[in-house]
Amino acid sequence: MTLLSAPALAAALVTSLLAAGVQAREAPEDYVQWAEQALARPPDGMRIVESLEARVLDLTNQQRRGEGTAEAGELAPDEGLRRVARAHALDMLERDFFAHHDPSGRGPDERVALLDRRFIGGSGENLFQAVGSFDAESERIAATVVEGLMESPGHRRNMLDPEFTLLGVGAATAGDRLYVVQVFGRPMGRLDADLPLSLSPGSGLSLSIEPAAGQPEPPMADLVANFPEDMEITPDPIGRLSAPDRPGPYRLVVLFPEGEGRFAVAPGPMTFIGPQAAEGE
Repeated sequence: MTLLSAPALAAALVTSLLAAGVQAREAPEDYVQWAEQALARPPDGMRIVESLEARVLDLTNQQRRGEGTAEAGELAPDEGLRRVARAHALDMLERDFFAHHDPSGRGPDERVALLDRRFIGGSGENLFQAVGSFDAESERIAATVVEGLMESPGHRRNMLDPEFTLLGVGAATAGDRLYVVQVFGRPMGRLDADLPLSLSPGSGLSLSIEPAAGQPEPPMADLVANFPEDMEITPDPIGRLSAPDRPGPYRLVVLFPEGEGRFAVAPGPMTFIGPQAAEGE
């Protein structure tokens, strides 16, 4: 098995990919639709390697027990983050790239916001690529994946970070290519129901949030544009949130009390307001 380098590959593939019948996913809503279809039924010639996913999770926790700090507990498997990881592995295979940002410019945080409709908190991502034969080799390949990631300072930092408590692993293969994606979660809370992908301008939205262990009840939230740069937060009570009047993409942000009038701002899912939402604007 030969390991390949990890720099981003050229992204100017859209025209040729469309000509080859690859489903468009430039707009966020198109990406969500593609991901739901791909997760239900991987594109032709591709398959999910579930046994490898499970073993990578186990070996990552072994590393945290052996080399992590005393505060670094085991990472719990998370189905929502696994869906995000699997979708990115399949996307890299189908559109032939290897990078944290896809050819549409979509990064790890945005993928979590689009595909995990309940997660509130921070995230991180590791990627691994290899070529070879992968049938019935999960144990050996998993060790190669985890050992290889541990040799990279940035990937190692994610794997041992005590603030990450959740992990979703996605492993997908096509022919002799394999992509493994780790999506780490630092949860602050979780919505009791999916945030709708689209909302009408001015519509009311009543949220119910279950705080993560050790977190206080969040009293306020907002839907903000331009997240995280240049965002302006004007929060409303959790139970009386209103969709903005101006159409476009928005990010749910939730305010968790930190004491003395201070709040931690935690990002949640993305939603789209009004008629322009159908065009991804």
